[in-house]
Amino acid sequence: MKKILMILASENFRDIEYIVPRAFFEQAGHKVFTASSAPESKGRFGFVVKNDFAIDQVNPGDFDGIFYVGGNGSLEYIENDTAKNLAENFYGDHKAVGAICAAPRNFLHWGTIKR
Repeated sequence: MKKILMILASENFRDIEYIVPRAFFEQAGHKVFTASSAPESKGRFGFVVKNDFAIDQVNPGDFDGIFYVGGNGSLEYIENDTAKNLAENFYGDHKAVGAICAAPRNFLHWGTIKR
């Protein structure tokens, strides 16, 4: 069983961009965990997630993949070194890295991916 970490904004993540990918990961037999800058994250349409970890307490070695949930709130991480370092650690270890909607903008800003 693979362990997937989903990174959520503290507010205004896109609810469906969390709910659907999480369901796919779980249906594929993966264990899913969440991390954020807040103990709870609130989606744009009111979906609330009690996070498993604070983003600065995540050990990348504990997970097989990372997924950044989109929505306007995801841009709270654009200047966040912890979020950037997590992505770079997963890339560097050749682990799965994913993002949806607005979240890939962070990767472009960080230089993790090129245009």
